[in-house]
Amino acid sequence: MEIMISGIFVCLFLLIFSLILFHAFYKQQLRKKEEQIHTLKESVTDLQIKLKDKEKRKAFRVKLFEQECHFELLESGNQPLGNLKNKKGAGQINDISRTGLQISCTLDLPVRKQIFLQIYFVIDGEPFSLKGRIVRKEELINHVIYGIEFVDLHQRDQQKLHRLIQRLEIERRKNAE
Repeated sequence: MEIMISGIFVCLFLLIFSLILFHAFYKQQLRKKEEQIHTLKESVTDLQIKLKDKEKRKAFRVKLFEQECHFELLESGNQPLGNLKNKKGAGQINDISRTGLQISCTLDLPVRKQIFLQIYFVIDGEPFSLKGRIVRKEELINHVIYGIEFVDLHQRDQQKLHRLIQRLEIERRKNAE
């Protein structure tokens, strides 16, 4: 009987020891996988930044001359816009691409992080209403130039804008010949 009880204790000890080893092994494996996931996330983030930089360079810009636009301030990230919220303004589009545009206006906005606005314009009879984020500001003597990146752009608006930019460039090249 004592041999049987000691055998049970030995079996229990071996079982518990095996479970502890099993747990330690898989905990180590899990830690390695988490490190791999972290490394992959960092790589993805780096690649996204590189892709965004590349897209900025690849986005073909078309110069526009005296193209009127109107805009309305929507929000400013986490910071309240106060009396500027829903403020409307007008300006001129200097150039446009499928990823953003550059406008000139007399309204001098206190550029904080992530000022969003709705931009309205018509080019060649095609109306646009696009949401954008101010990414750059350049102050000149009598006006301010803003670089605006489109955000939350619907696929159909992006395609419509892309077709328009291609058509404008084709017309410019024909007129240049």
